[in-house]
Amino acid sequence: MEIVPGIYRQEAYIGKKLMAHHLIVGERSLLVDAGTPELAREVLIPWLAEQLGDPAHLDMILVTHGDVDHFGGLETLRAACPRALTLVPALDRRWIEDAEAIFRERYDAYHADHGLTYVPEMTQMLRSWQGNPIPTALGLTGGEDIRCGPELVLQVLHVPGHTPGHLMLWEPRQRVAIIGDALNGATQIDRDGAPTAPPPYTDRDIYLTSIQTIASLQPAILLTGHFPIMRDQEVTTFLQASRDFVLRTDAVLARLLAEATEPLTLARLIELTDPLLGPFGFPPDLEYALEAHMRWLERYGRVRRLQREGIVAWEAVRG
Repeated sequence: MEIVPGIYRQEAYIGKKLMAHHLIVGERSLLVDAGTPELAREVLIPWLAEQLGDPAHLDMILVTHGDVDHFGGLETLRAACPRALTLVPALDRRWIEDAEAIFRERYDAYHADHGLTYVPEMTQMLRSWQGNPIPTALGLTGGEDIRCGPELVLQVLHVPGHTPGHLMLWEPRQRVAIIGDALNGATQIDRDGAPTAPPPYTDRDIYLTSIQTIASLQPAILLTGHFPIMRDQEVTTFLQASRDFVLRTDAVLARLLAEATEPLTLARLIELTDPLLGPFGFPPDLEYALEAHMRWLERYGRVRRLQREGIVAWEAVRG
């Protein structure tokens, strides 16, 4: 579907998970995010053929961030779109080009200190989405302009928090923001609108700054990777929900720490906060935001980090 002149959207589902991709078409064409190998083969390549006449006419692929459902289809797309330049976030590039780095440093990042890891079925699914890594052409840091036509110039902005290098595109003339997974409201949702997983950000303050960056643009249309199209007041509501989740998490953690009679591990915090912040269909993903908030509290001297049988735990600093 054409959202505004020159910007198109294709929606597909993996189970009940919405996967939205965006295509900018002018004198040059740009695909935003590569999906998974299966999505690239069955959805994106036929869509590119429909929109461009031939997928080989695609000029550029921009990966918004280093998660496998956003870059896993690159190898498949490369075969069908051999001339397309691959643009990726410089700070996430290692995760995109190294098949094991993203598992060590992102999906399994809470194992060594917290004893938490995804169940084997989840890891297997993520690996099936990953595809084979390929070298990428350019690493972007934000501040670049991508000129797809005389009146279709996209500004690349750095909006970290969900990942260190996360990028978004801003088309100022039509006030369209394409933000990938930069923000996630109060919860991720399935195709029926039911809560699935909490917002997965890994730095509290940086995430809040990215919310403000996007809000300051005053988008008329907000396009994400996993939510329906948002316009006008829907955009404002979503931005506020993203901010409110952070502040609500602050309040919930403050109360739990004040009431705790023993140090709290990350696993215990997930158990305690899920009914208060959700409940979520997949509460293990609370590990991202909760660990980010606990590091923030440590930095300001409000909690003390301890070790309990090799597992990190925290207690409030009182007095």
